[in-house]
Amino acid sequence: MGDMPEDQGPVDEAEQERQEEQKRQKRGTRKRRGSVSAPPTATIDTNLELRKFEKSPENLEFLKQTLAGNFIFSEVRGADQEALACAFEEMRQPAGYTVMKQGDAGDNYYVLRSGTVEIYVTPKDGGDPICVLTLTDKGYFGELALMYHAPRAASVICKTDCVLEALDGTSFHTILRRSGMNKRQEYHSFLREVPIMQNLEPSDIGKIADVLVRQEFKDGDHIIRQGDEDAETFYILYEGFARAILDKKDGPSMEVQ
Repeated sequence: MGDMPEDQGPVDEAEQERQEEQKRQKRGTRKRRGSVSAPPTATIDTNLELRKFEKSPENLEFLKQTLAGNFIFSEVRGADQEALACAFEEMRQPAGYTVMKQGDAGDNYYVLRSGTVEIYVTPKDGGDPICVLTLTDKGYFGELALMYHAPRAASVICKTDCVLEALDGTSFHTILRRSGMNKRQEYHSFLREVPIMQNLEPSDIGKIADVLVRQEFKDGDHIIRQGDEDAETFYILYEGFARAILDKKDGPSMEVQ
């Protein structure tokens, strides 16, 4: 989740965009985001060595699984995923502690490891803060303020004693920038070998590489179905094997090349 809970009505444009992004993920599509990192990418040293904190195997796996569930880190894999998980610093906070305050500048991205936190939003027209969501023993928040260089859209308060993992803003931007560059280089090389794209200019291939989204399917899954009317996605097979089957009205189905 971001600075606002995902099941709450829209509070600002960033949250509306985030909810739309989650809907697109369920449909298997994704809109390309604009520049969302702050500070400007030109000031980010992608070779910067991230901070490293000791993690138990169980905690490391918990963080990896949690981060994999956040679309922001969907392209962070391999050694970068390990480095990202180890860059989180453990925080133990008592009940009543304010983790984030609405309106403050964003400094960290948080993962809740244990305990319960409550998310409060103060209406724009004033009034008492409203509890819009409660998280227990799992969840994440705080990325929107870092991504959009915007004030916190909600307050997060510990209802019980909590154990959180905090990722500082510098590490957050560094790993996103680094994974984005690696993705672009990897996909650019791959696209140059795709037959229908071999006549494209390198700059055009680069634009396509920027908007590619990796999706994984299990053996037996349908990628597309003949007759689907809501076709919104163009697929390129990156690895593995797939079969194309054509259903004929006047005869048996046949495999096509």
